Amino acid sequence: MRISRNALLRRLVDSLYSRTEIDLRPGQFRVKGDTVDIMLSFEEIQLRIVFWGDEIEKISEINPLTGKSIATREHVMIFPNSHYVTSKDKLEHALENIEKEMENLKQKLTSENVGEIKEGIDKLSAAAQKLAEVLYAQNNQSGDASQAGSAYAQEETAKKDENVVDADFEEVKDDKK
Repeated sequence: MRISRNALLRRLVDSLYSRTEIDLRPGQFRVKGDTVDIMLSFEEIQLRIVFWGDEIEKISEINPLTGKSIATREHVMIFPNSHYVTSKDKLEHALENIEKEMENLKQKLTSENVGEIKEGIDKLSAAAQKLAEVLYAQNNQSGDASQAGSAYAQEETAKKDENVVDADFEEVKDDKK
């Protein structure tokens, strides 16, 4: 099969496998030169894929404990590391929809429904933070995905606190009438 080593590595990262340089655990892969070792996430199998240029030269099933070759394969199917793999476009679309819904909730904010709206904003903010972390991880393919999520969360918390103060102020104004 013709696939470059880098294309395989990109597909592994997109399937939520993480790169390691030391020992392999389920859902991780290791690269040494033209050899890619993959510890499948849902099986006790380690695969070794050896490249020659942009072509796969050999696929071996390796015993993870001994490191010895068990079998040679012609092809393999590598399933994602998680059931929650979603394309970048869908994640970005979902994040946009969540942000629109948060804006709608903020506009509906009145003194009578502050608790209900605040709860909805909290839920949407948490969902947006998780999506932001996944998008950050996909864009950078390494590093700490929680950085983007926590930055998003801080920004949203500041916006939410600003709106709560406004809502509390409105409530005080209503009480004075």
